[in-house]
Amino acid sequence: MKPIFASLLLIFSCSVTAQDTLSHPNHIIPVAAEILIGNKRFALQTVVIKPLSFRSKFNFLSVVQTVNEYKNNTKDFDLVNVTHVDYNLYRGFGPSVGINTNNEVGFTPNVGLNYVYTRPMITFIINPDIVLTSGHNIEGISIIEYKPRIKNKLSLYTRVQAFYSYNIDESFHDRSFFTVRLGLTYSRLTFGAGANFDWYGPDKLLKENFGPHLMYLFL
Repeated sequence: MKPIFASLLLIFSCSVTAQDTLSHPNHIIPVAAEILIGNKRFALQTVVIKPLSFRSKFNFLSVVQTVNEYKNNTKDFDLVNVTHVDYNLYRGFGPSVGINTNNEVGFTPNVGLNYVYTRPMITFIINPDIVLTSGHNIEGISIIEYKPRIKNKLSLYTRVQAFYSYNIDESFHDRSFFTVRLGLTYSRLTFGAGANFDWYGPDKLLKENFGPHLMYLFL
C-alpha cells in the first residue's frame, strides 16, 4: 500500500506546486466522446468538464469508460465511472465530492481533492479521493493531453490517462487502467492509434487492447 499511497501524494504535490501558474478558466469546454476499435475489445469513453454555471466556482467532472468484447459477452463488460462536483478554491484546485463506479468495487461515494487545468494546447486533470464506505479504497484518476498546433486547424494529439483503486482495509489492488493515445486533430475531430492496459483484482489480471481511435468534441 505504501508505494501506491506515496505515488498519489507525489502526483498531488506536483499539481499543487503547479497551481501558481495554472488556472481553471470559465470558458466553454467541449464534451469529448471517443471510441477505440481494438484488436480484442471495443472501448468507448466520454469526458465532461463543465462549470455548473457561468463564473461558478462549482465544476462538474465526469469520466466514463466502457469496454467489451466484440462477441458482446456481458461477463467481459467493464465500466469505470468517475463523477464528481468540485469547488474551485484556488486556480482550479479544491475539494470534491462524488460517486465512482467500477466492476471490481461497485458503487462508492467519495471525497477528495481535484485539480483541473484546461487550455487549447494542454489539459491536465487529477482527482485523488477516498471511498467513504467499507474497504475505504484510495482511488485516483489523471488525464494529461498535449495538443500542439501544426498548421491552421491541424494539431498533433497526445494523451496519457490512468486510474487506480487500492483497498486499504484488505491491502490489495482492486482496479486500474493506463491508456495512451497518439494522433492528429483537425478542427474538432481526432484520429490516430491507441493502447489500453487494464488490470483487475488482487492478482492484477492484465488485458491489453490496441487499435485505431476516433474522438469528436461536442460543444
